Amino acid sequence: MIQCVILVLSSLAPLVKKVSENRVIEISDTLCTKLLTGKEQQRDIASIALKTVVAEISSGSVAQGVVGLLSPKLVKGISTSVCPRISFSICLFDWNLA
Repeated sequence: MIQCVILVLSSLAPLVKKVSENRVIEISDTLCTKLLTGKEQQRDIASIALKTVVAEISSGSVAQGVVGLLSPKLVKGISTSVCPRISFSICLFDWNLA
C-alpha cells in the first residue's frame, strides 16, 4: 500500500505539468475534498498530494484558479473543525506560489 501511494505521489508532479488548467483545478478540488472529508489515511495522503500539486503550479492563471477554489474551502474546513487533524494538515502546506 505504501509503495503504491509513493508511486502515485511521485507521478503527480509530472502530471500537473502536462495536463490542462481545468484538469489541475479539478485534481486540486478532489484532493481538497478528500482532505476535508476523508478518513484519516485519505486525509494524510490528500494533504501530501495537494502540497505536491501546489508546488508544481507554474502558470499564474492556474495558480489563481487553484487558490481561488481552495482558499474558501480550506478556511471553512479550519473554522468549522470538520475534523481535529485538518488544521494540522493544512499547516503543513508551503504556499510558495510566487
